[in-house]
Amino acid sequence: AQLQNIFAVPMLTRDIVASKPHLKGGYQRLERVFKETQSYNEVKQKTYELAEEVGLDSAKRTVIAEATITCLEYFQVKDLESGRVVQGMEDGDEEEEVVHLVRFEMVTDRGEDGKREGGNWKLIDVDDLLEGNVFH
Repeated sequence: AQLQNIFAVPMLTRDIVASKPHLKGGYQRLERVFKETQSYNEVKQKTYELAEEVGLDSAKRTVIAEATITCLEYFQVKDLESGRVVQGMEDGDEEEEVVHLVRFEMVTDRGEDGKREGGNWKLIDVDDLLEGNVFH
């Protein structure tokens, strides 16, 4: 596997956006404010408003990582009754090397000692079949 991208989404998690759907696109709105105003103070103010809207969970952040994984694959679908190959590789074909793009996310939070604590990585998309499965 090879890491392609990793980035953090401060203050927002999938659960927060699910409970407050109007927050979806919050970062795109911040980008739009800057593009329209070219004002860091305006973006700062909107960021404070976002943190206030999120509330007590604003110390959380989502880390999103994308990696490519190279695999040897053998793909075949057979008709159960006839045994005929209906899709994919024929019997005896060699495995093919295939590269998949996988996207993972993990929520982090501040622990009682103030240090950031990580959760568990979750697989959220493979080969963009879910168009990134974006929540932010």
